[in-house]
Amino acid sequence: MKHQLQRTFAAQRTGAAPALMLSDPACHIGGDTSIETPFRRPDDVELPLLTHRNYVPRKDAGQCNALHAAVPSQEFILSDHAHLVRYLRKQHVLSLCCTADDQLWCANCYYVFDETRMAFWIMTEPDTRHGALMAQNPQVAGTVNGQPRSVLLIKGVQYRGRVVRLAGEAENLARTAYQKRFPVSRKVSAPLWEITLEEVKMTDNALGFGKKIGWQRTG
Repeated sequence: MKHQLQRTFAAQRTGAAPALMLSDPACHIGGDTSIETPFRRPDDVELPLLTHRNYVPRKDAGQCNALHAAVPSQEFILSDHAHLVRYLRKQHVLSLCCTADDQLWCANCYYVFDETRMAFWIMTEPDTRHGALMAQNPQVAGTVNGQPRSVLLIKGVQYRGRVVRLAGEAENLARTAYQKRFPVSRKVSAPLWEITLEEVKMTDNALGFGKKIGWQRTG
């Protein structure tokens, strides 16, 4: 491989070969490596996938002691809570499970995460099936997750909380944030709801197989 790269770079300097493209399948949209063409060429160089071995916590890093590490040349200090918040801010779709009067239903909703309140803001009509159930019973649960191809990259969140339909200044604040994240929602007049999180459990195999991060509201 080393000699092949040297020949390729030499050919580039003389103009005999097109530029070499570095690519990582994990960086494609949604992690879907099936859409590599035409973004990849046979002479592409594979970059290593990010794993828990890239994380090197200090001994005094508190909760980060649970992280696994093996690379002394790189240091990455991040608390469990900060890691959880960062993941929820990065994602934008959640599953929402509602129940009332022996009726059970699930839906997928776009969301905005408010880390100061540890809450999700979603937009949905009250006459939807899940909207009607939420109006009867505010206790909800759900998940936030991607669909990685490798079990080593599995990460996601399970949550439970209470949902309420927003009104007044609270709705205006949530709608402003929601429309900024999803500009197409400016054309929609559906009400905003807030899911106040009560418990969250995150699984992230990239930090070590079966690594769990938990959070629970107190008081």
